[in-house]
Parts: sequence; C-alpha cells; structure tokens
Amino acid sequence: MNRIAWIFVLALVVGLVPAMADNWDWTFTSPTFSGIGIVDIVGNHGVSGGGTVTYASVGHSVDFVTGSGSNSLYQWQDDLTPYATPQLPAYPPGFGILFANLLQTVQLNIWYQTDTGSYYGSLSVDGNSYVTPPGAWGEQGTFKLTSVPDGGTTLAFLGLAIAGLAGLRRKLSL
Repeated sequence: MNRIAWIFVLALVVGLVPAMADNWDWTFTSPTFSGIGIVDIVGNHGVSGGGTVTYASVGHSVDFVTGSGSNSLYQWQDDLTPYATPQLPAYPPGFGILFANLLQTVQLNIWYQTDTGSYYGSLSVDGNSYVTPPGAWGEQGTFKLTSVPDGGTTLAFLGLAIAGLAGLRRKLSL
C-alpha cells in the first residue's frame, strides 16, 4: 500500500511541474490591423512568444521582444500583468510591449494610455513609418491576455485515475 501512495505522489508532482509555466494567448484588434499569438510570462515579465499581425489581408509573423529599449519608431518594455486591469502597466504614450520580426521591419507596439483608459496599438510594416490614419501614431483597440490551459495537470489527473483504477482492480481481484 505504501508503494501505491508514493506512485500517486510522484504522478501528481510530475504532472504539476509544467503547470508552473504561465502561457497566455494575446489578441489585439483595431479598425486597421489585428494581432494574435501567445506569450510566456514569468512573474510580470514576458520572456518569449510570438504571433501573427494582419494588415490589409496579409499576415506577418512576429516575435515578442524582451527587455526594454527603443528604436526610431517605438519604446518598449516587457511588463505584463495578466491578472490585473489594465494588463499592461500604465505608461505615458509611446511605451508598451513590442512584437517584431527578425529584421524589425514589421513591428506591433501595444500600450495602455492613462488619460483615455484605453489600449492602443501602432503598426509598421516597413520599419520606417506607421500604418495608422494620417496624423496619428496609434489606434485605439482591444487587447486581451487569456490563460492557456496546461496539459500537465490534465495528464497528472489522468495518471492518478488510471493508477486508482489499477489499485481498485487489485483490491477487488478483478
């Protein structure tokens, strides 16, 4: 009996270790462009991820840019607070999270603007100019982070159920 208890504990621990990773789906939708993908968050910092930005019916693959920095178009940081509202820290205009392709020709910057209480996004598909209405460098939109269910917990419970059935079978001598 003691061996079966240890098997239960081992199955639970092995199954729950992957559950410690925070994987989140992200979406941003504005009148001109949209983006969708996944970002991995540790603490309150994005550490990896990517997705697809769609503009004029063309999809562009982008990766999450970690750390903080700036270039000729944007300033960014990797702070994300998925359980809070807003999900991005409130910064002055121009700061936000950045998704970009390898050459940074396609860049999507998303930020939360405190004076309007709204999310904004700005897109560049050439690395030099904004794809927004004339005179604007950002466009109001909807930003959401949604938790991705972890398969490790499911597998742990499935393993426990199978081990429980095996134990029940032995106990009942079936």
